[in-house]
Amino acid sequence: MSPAGLERRDNGAMSRRTVTVRRFVAAPPEEVFDLIADSSGWGRWALGIESEREAEGIDHPDGVGSIRKVGRPPVLSREEVTAFDPPHTLSYKLLTGLPLQDYAAKVRVEPVAEGSLLTW
Repeated sequence: MSPAGLERRDNGAMSRRTVTVRRFVAAPPEEVFDLIADSSGWGRWALGIESEREAEGIDHPDGVGSIRKVGRPPVLSREEVTAFDPPHTLSYKLLTGLPLQDYAAKVRVEPVAEGSLLTW
């Protein structure tokens, strides 16, 4: 497997990998989305991660166009938010910092009985 999370096919081409994680969260979608979207607050809920906003978004500080730094030195990545639809969807793409090519993620928050379903 290559460092980019892709496998080489017999013809030498790379194939794309997709990873999906779903978790129930005992909180309303608005609260869950706000935690995910807050680029400076990931360290409060993601163990071992630090984060900060490098640039504000167009219509919201953490919205489309915002850039955040995520990680812990010496491994820091920079990500740009590409979709922002509170409290449902947030998408982002990797700009720098990790050995991945064309990495993008979509985070969805859906209301379910007694909380939210988080799909990343």
